Amino acid sequence: MSSGDGAALAPAPDGSVLEAGAPAPGGWGVQRIKGDANGGASSSQVVGLNGPLRNAGLTFNHGLLRHIESIPLTPLTQSGSYQVFNHVLVPDTSAADQSSLAAFVPSGALPCAVGVQCVRIGDGGLGGASVLLRSRSGIVVRYAAGNDVALPSADGRIVDTSPSSQIVDGTNPARQYLIAPSQNHPVARIFAVAGAGLWYSTLWRGDGPGKLVEYLRPHVELSPVTVGGVCTATDVQVSARWVYWSCGQAGPAGLYNKRTGAKLRVPAGPSLLGDGYLVQARPASPHTVNLVLYDFHAGALRSPATLATIPAGPTADSRNITWAVDKYSGDIAYVDAADAVHVMNPRVPTTPVTNELPKNVPFGDFNGDGVRRHAGQVRQWHLARVPRLWIG
Repeated sequence: MSSGDGAALAPAPDGSVLEAGAPAPGGWGVQRIKGDANGGASSSQVVGLNGPLRNAGLTFNHGLLRHIESIPLTPLTQSGSYQVFNHVLVPDTSAADQSSLAAFVPSGALPCAVGVQCVRIGDGGLGGASVLLRSRSGIVVRYAAGNDVALPSADGRIVDTSPSSQIVDGTNPARQYLIAPSQNHPVARIFAVAGAGLWYSTLWRGDGPGKLVEYLRPHVELSPVTVGGVCTATDVQVSARWVYWSCGQAGPAGLYNKRTGAKLRVPAGPSLLGDGYLVQARPASPHTVNLVLYDFHAGALRSPATLATIPAGPTADSRNITWAVDKYSGDIAYVDAADAVHVMNPRVPTTPVTNELPKNVPFGDFNGDGVRRHAGQVRQWHLARVPRLWIG
């Protein structure tokens, strides 16, 4: 009947019982449960306990789902606040990774858009969730389990995060910062702003019209690869096998197979790269969008499949606000109209679990900076995806 545990049933004078629970997503409150002559039961809400929380963001990395909720602005303070709810869908018993559960979004975090109470956090790093704050001299990247990193730009956005690195695009001045939060000098390199994405310790960037380049370390780049098009990619995302690139809402957009060199063209639009698939939000009505799956795991683009119809987000680009993709575990999550989070398995064959540490990074080089640390004592593995089961 409800999601209450039945441990606190209170009898009411009319013969019904009262229980705290939720007969439907988003309906948490005190429920009145009545029996009927046929042995059945019905419920009705007496007092709602949902409170004023509203969806403000959603991230999904390494099997860890974070749902950010906002408490609306108040007339007295003219500011709201955020709460973060962690859901560990793929448990990890490693003590070394526990700091990644840390998450705190202060009320002053830069919003996803001006005048909107939502926030895109940086997630997937060992320093926990991160947000951008304004300071007197620019912006600050604040890590929930680590130190602040100050940047001289007046505004900005977090582009991508890996366990050891992060990309932040700054404006005024326009700069792209590659950050290694755990290092003594955390700003590893500054680039011109272009599409960029991380896969563990490797960085992929747009490198002029129709080209992408891979960096094994901040100052070690490989030869550019040609992916086609006459534009410089403004959006780059990386998974175990594929690099997604796009030149904005109007496109073009495509995929590059890191292992075979194969190239595919895909429809343009707000997209998130998964493990062998792409999810795109396409308008369904003035107030809803369809989440559409494009499966290309076998090397050819299959016909699109609609996964769900969800409320349109507070901005035109609702990625990591109302829906998210975990490129490591392969799952998809979205928030429905009742503020309930749904998790889906796209049923796309996943990449086998392999070590993704670049072959020309020295053994013991945990930070990708060419310095060997604890060689012969500790072995590091960068897995192509989150394993569902550990054996051994």
